[in-house]
Amino acid sequence: MKYGLLRTVQVCNTTTGESGTHLVGAGDYTRSQMWCKENVPEIGEDLENLAGTYAWAWHGLKRQGLCERYGLPEELTFDALLDMEDEVTVYLDAVEGDLPLAGTPQAPAR
Repeated sequence: MKYGLLRTVQVCNTTTGESGTHLVGAGDYTRSQMWCKENVPEIGEDLENLAGTYAWAWHGLKRQGLCERYGLPEELTFDALLDMEDEVTVYLDAVEGDLPLAGTPQAPAR
């Protein structure tokens, strides 16, 4: 079963080595798209999509209180997003299979 806009985000701070996998959802996606529309200049589709991916990850991790753990900015600005792209890798993947039902969001086992 697929879960719409629910994604796992694998995140790794390349400076500290801190890494983990978490869930980000539709609300995080909506907030990221609204943020991008207001804050990301027209820089070409590929780069705009990259900014959207990082913004989606940031909004989900911020909502879960994980910004400090990964060295992410507390407030997202375009310059902070560029710094984040330099120091952190993120990978979003569709969620399939069983979802955790309670507790801290974790990615389903593969």
